[in-house]
Amino acid sequence: MPKQPGGISKFQRMEALRAVLVRWGKLNKQQIDDHVAKALGCDAPEISRALYRDLEELENLTQIKSTHFTRDGQEITDYDPAKHKNTYGEWFIAGGETFVQGEMRLAESGIKLAVSPRLRKLVSVIEMASSKKPEGIGIYFESGTVAHGLVIKPEAFPFVLWLSRCGKRDSSEKLLSAGEAQFGHRLVCLQIPCASVSSVKNVRESGHLSLTFKDFLSLTIQDCNSKNGTYYRLLDKDRGNVLVENALFKKKATTTHQLSLDGKQHELSRVKPENPAKVNLPVKIFASLDFSLYILKN
Repeated sequence: MPKQPGGISKFQRMEALRAVLVRWGKLNKQQIDDHVAKALGCDAPEISRALYRDLEELENLTQIKSTHFTRDGQEITDYDPAKHKNTYGEWFIAGGETFVQGEMRLAESGIKLAVSPRLRKLVSVIEMASSKKPEGIGIYFESGTVAHGLVIKPEAFPFVLWLSRCGKRDSSEKLLSAGEAQFGHRLVCLQIPCASVSSVKNVRESGHLSLTFKDFLSLTIQDCNSKNGTYYRLLDKDRGNVLVENALFKKKATTTHQLSLDGKQHELSRVKPENPAKVNLPVKIFASLDFSLYILKN
């Protein structure tokens, strides 16, 4: 039996590859190499060529699909490897064409993500451990003990992020339809399994909060008549990234309005439903005092 790259069997590679595509959705080849290598505990270059063969085999078995593009991003509808050169591809599990990249990673923590079709290619869930984060608006938060990062590319401007508590019966399609009727068709819906975050009940009590983004400089916070209130605290521009990397996901030491930041006490500002607040980035936004979002430019 021929020696496999990195001493890893073909079965191990294929299983890891399938698991990565289920968890992360549509990925390009470099992303696949990185995720599979991490799962197998090896270096990506060791298995990169073998993964090309694995992708081809899984596609022939119709277990996965691929989409190919020219270098300027135009989709090739009649892709032929013998004909089309200098292209790049993205692979995904059959049936996962409409998933946002990394959506299933959020689902593992009980989080629902629904995104307007025109924005789906511009939104991705990222590995918090990654040193290189895509350009865009970075939204970082914790659910339970798991840290999550959501990046929305600049091409998505303008868009709205709508936050609420997970509903037991609401499908992603129903949630998105209700949200787009209220906020428009450039919408990112995020539902969190946190008891103190307000759920969607009706038009007047439509979740906890919405955030409207038009550029990298600022956003508008709207409280949606939440039960436990919406608050924010502006962050120092030079400290935003440091806070995300070093302190974001530590357990909170207090649940009072006086929260410590860099050894100093900073009062939180409350956003009332009748008075939306336009604030500069970076900022920390509290949906109640038990759940918060760090928002900054990557």
